[in-house]
Amino acid sequence: MLGQQSCAVPAPEVSMPKILVSRVELTTIAPQKSEPKVIESFREIGTTKLWPSNRFRIRVTLKTESGVNDAVVWTEMQSLIAPMARNFVSGKLDPVDYVSWGWDMQFKDLDIQRTSVGTEDKTITFGPFDATPMLPDSTDNLWPWALRVIVHVNQVSGPESTFTSQVYRLKPSATRQKLAVADFDPAAPDGEPIAKVPNKCTGTELDSHPK
Repeated sequence: MLGQQSCAVPAPEVSMPKILVSRVELTTIAPQKSEPKVIESFREIGTTKLWPSNRFRIRVTLKTESGVNDAVVWTEMQSLIAPMARNFVSGKLDPVDYVSWGWDMQFKDLDIQRTSVGTEDKTITFGPFDATPMLPDSTDNLWPWALRVIVHVNQVSGPESTFTSQVYRLKPSATRQKLAVADFDPAAPDGEPIAKVPNKCTGTELDSHPK
């Protein structure tokens, strides 16, 4: 005689509305009653001076697929510092493909904001931040070629979380480009203090942790 078997019925999963990061922007710090300008990239225009500005804010736009949920949002930033190699300056090699990202301690302790997010766009702003401390003097052969902004979003009432990153380039001035005296050799076993494993982050990353 076969014994009776009981099968437990799994409880239905409760799905929280996913919070989406629809846009990440850097903006200038505008005077009162003026609209800030969106920053696409930075360009060196003098010793420790960037165009359009050294100081900026991070503007993050969020929304959910449905319903309303509370979220905790915070940001962090990484910089990519590498030598003024000739093939980096000429564009034959992209430093983002070969150089590892490093943490900037000046950007480490950033604001953490809690907000309610619905199906309509919700924009929150972080900052201001100042890029001046990471800029070298006029004789330094190292340059911060890129800045990566990482936005983390954790849902308060559920396990769902996401993060997005955006890369912003910093172009050295023509004067600094003249400091380039050698090519970067990606096959060299030793030499410059840069990573041997390529980092293929070349733009926006969605729902993936930066390596």
